[in-house]
Amino acid sequence: MTKVLISTTSNGVAGTDTNYRYDYADTQDSSCGPAAKAYPNAGADILRTGGSRAGVPYVSCHDDQGRLVSTTDPLMSGDATGKTKVTLTHDAGGRVRTITGGARPVELTWGADTALAIMKEGAGADAVTTTLSRFGERILTKTVKGSAGTSTVKYAYGSPLDTSPTIILKSDSAVDSYTIGLPGGANVTVPMGGAATVTLSGIDGAALGTIPAPSFNATSSGPDTSPATVGLAPRFGAYGEPLQLPSTEVGSNAAPKYTWQATQRQETLEGTSSISLVGTRPYLPALGEFLAPDPNFQASNNLYSYTPGDPVNGSDKSGEANEWSWFWQIVSCVVVVASFVVGALTGGWLIPLGLGFAATAAQILSAKTQEEESPGLNVFRQVQFWAQTVATLAYIGFYAVKGLSYGVKWIGKKAGWGWATKTKAASTQPSSAGSAGARDSVGSLRSSRSSIDLMDELGLAPAEVVVKTSKFTRFVQTINKANPRSSYWRMNDGSPIPGRSYLRSLGKLSGHWAVFGGGYGFQKWAEGYQPSS
Repeated sequence: MTKVLISTTSNGVAGTDTNYRYDYADTQDSSCGPAAKAYPNAGADILRTGGSRAGVPYVSCHDDQGRLVSTTDPLMSGDATGKTKVTLTHDAGGRVRTITGGARPVELTWGADTALAIMKEGAGADAVTTTLSRFGERILTKTVKGSAGTSTVKYAYGSPLDTSPTIILKSDSAVDSYTIGLPGGANVTVPMGGAATVTLSGIDGAALGTIPAPSFNATSSGPDTSPATVGLAPRFGAYGEPLQLPSTEVGSNAAPKYTWQATQRQETLEGTSSISLVGTRPYLPALGEFLAPDPNFQASNNLYSYTPGDPVNGSDKSGEANEWSWFWQIVSCVVVVASFVVGALTGGWLIPLGLGFAATAAQILSAKTQEEESPGLNVFRQVQFWAQTVATLAYIGFYAVKGLSYGVKWIGKKAGWGWATKTKAASTQPSSAGSAGARDSVGSLRSSRSSIDLMDELGLAPAEVVVKTSKFTRFVQTINKANPRSSYWRMNDGSPIPGRSYLRSLGKLSGHWAVFGGGYGFQKWAEGYQPSS
């Protein structure tokens, strides 16, 4: 059994101790009833099976599908004694439909997949309803209806890949405010006609507080010399512990609020439940769990857990793919480009093929290490796939046309059609090492067909004729027709081969095979790799 103890302070006043229990060894608490036996590994799957707040113990229960079905957490129930049970119900897709039993019940209506469409918190005249109009991950409009009236805003984004809005528009499309991201995770919100504020965030990405920033105001009324007042932001820590409790006053302001994971502008919806929109899924910091299952069913042992279960050493700021998945996909892209470059420059096949195996291995690792659905990563993969396909077809097509051209010319030569490549005459004098004649002979014949038949066709006696070339070593083999035993290898410029060049060429060839074997072995290892849950 593992416990996590957290002590917090707020505005100089000692906070409460929060204790979470992750029971790795045994099952859920017996008070969970049938759920305790139906899902005995809840703690081992890094889910909270209970804990305490301010010394008051509570119990959380999960069903056989890993879904949270009840909790007596005082933070959820509002009962400081920990005796009130909050119950969660789910739809057929495993998404939370209702959270009842607490001071303010929550009702959720879902759109496509894990996209939240409507959230209603509270009952009667005190209820607040948030309606989201979405396109994929992006929110297009948000309407908040409460006792104070109805407020609607529209969202504008800085680029096609952004999932957090840059500009907030009023219902009549007039600019309401815009947000500027600063280095270090701070954000500046500039309302039209209002006072700009800077939201500061901690290392976990959550908001710490807000500071007035009159120098950023959209309309200037002269320098402001009044001292800046820091306001504490209502927020939850990494484990859901309240660092600054949200206000119990619920309004009807639809302007986005950034508290939990404010660095990434993860919006917190209106109400006291502090439900946050994290990429493709809503997240409830108080529970430390998502309210909808992970679209990637191989992400972890439990589809609702966050990070999973280790928000101190890890984070899921986008609700999408983790850093390793992006890393391996980028590695794959770089290796693919390298394979084409090497193939084009050398004309060889061992190194490009070995790099191709390595690129495939990186793509496999990217898929296996992906924990969350990521539209951005999916787009990147599609672009790479089509670019790689086009480049491969062009590469194959080039060599296919080249080979066909050589074949047609060879047939034309044999048939005497007259349009085969002409073979230049070679020097009939036995060449000495490094002589111009040797270079001309070897150079001219090297560009023509390399075959022992050239000796007879040229009628050279004695003559040096190229009969074999090596793209790896850049050597050419010559043969003396009058004395075949005097055949020897030379450099491709006709000069003698230095003794050390034999070892160098052997090393190069060994290196090429090493790249080929290493890439192939890397792919086989990646195919059998299983990421830890």
